[in-house]
Amino acid sequence: MQPPGPHPPAVPGHIDNPVTVLSLPSEILAEIFKAYLPPYPACADIKQASKSPLGLGQICRQWRQIAWSTPSLWRAVYIRGHVQNPDTWADLLRAYLDRSGACGLSIQLFVSIDDPSVLTNSRKTIGLLDAFLPYRARWEYLSLDVNAASCALFDGPMPMLKGIELVGWDHDEAMLYPSLPSFSEAPMLCSMSLWDIDLGAVTSPTWNQLTAVHLTETNEQCIPFLQQTPNLRYLCLSFDSREMISTTDQAQAVHLPHCLETLALKSATRMQRQDDDDWTLEMFVVPTRNLRRLQIDARFLRTMDTIPQIGSFCEHSRCRIAEMRVMNFERRFGFDATGEWRWMQDVVESCEIVKDGEEKDEWEAEAIPFATRMY
Repeated sequence: MQPPGPHPPAVPGHIDNPVTVLSLPSEILAEIFKAYLPPYPACADIKQASKSPLGLGQICRQWRQIAWSTPSLWRAVYIRGHVQNPDTWADLLRAYLDRSGACGLSIQLFVSIDDPSVLTNSRKTIGLLDAFLPYRARWEYLSLDVNAASCALFDGPMPMLKGIELVGWDHDEAMLYPSLPSFSEAPMLCSMSLWDIDLGAVTSPTWNQLTAVHLTETNEQCIPFLQQTPNLRYLCLSFDSREMISTTDQAQAVHLPHCLETLALKSATRMQRQDDDDWTLEMFVVPTRNLRRLQIDARFLRTMDTIPQIGSFCEHSRCRIAEMRVMNFERRFGFDATGEWRWMQDVVESCEIVKDGEEKDEWEAEAIPFATRMY
């Protein structure tokens, strides 16, 4: 038997006892798990286990124990699309939220229930509402499709609610869009996105605290609603009907909140309409020097000669625009003018013509980070 020889020379970079993932402390693994999931308040899709903490718990027993005992992994949940067996999904949602401990919650539910036993007027989110209503004290961000029946369930204290997105579905019998709840017991609510919601004549002190609002295809009560939001910093209006912004006098300009810093005027349809010439930027006045960013659909331009139109808007609003974007220019005027318009520098500091079909939503993501931005 030969005596052992000398140790072979060390290989550069070789580690005798390498550290494996399973040997990392639980606290480090928990932080890695958090980085794997979407940043809060964005939500993990519960229907795709591999993209949620449910998938982390399927790797091994150790990971399951860590994931199940880390509340912050379970604070944001998202269900979208058709679901069968709503009771099963409701139980899963409860189990998911139970693991969130005392964390604030971000919840997105946009579902239809494929179950003939479910009443017609309850085919939407109301079928799962009972599963998360008990957690209302910890709601921070909600994105839901609602009908008249489900909207009525939002009366009550929501002490942590900061943002709400409601997408309305007409009532199956009356064909009426759901009415906006007053959210009178939501003292922290500051951002709101509404689509096909009847603003009605609701007055609420809560509107005074809003700083970011996106309205899509709401009714003619849009202007009275906005008159109750003096502290808005961000406003996006997406509409397809002039009635949404109607005033008593159609020739009268719409005066928007004086604190506005960002204004986006979007079209809710991709089709060109015969009445596009009736849509002009001069319909709006922002009586403030605070407005710095402006995004408009090209349908709000009467002609391609944009300088006098933007100049008139800035003069009446007494503002100097730092960043301006024009969307769907080719669809409106028939040719591609994509790029930066340097000759606009006399009226705005920077102007970009965005290519048709390209989305620019970072301003919205900054102001309303929880919204699904389905528009």
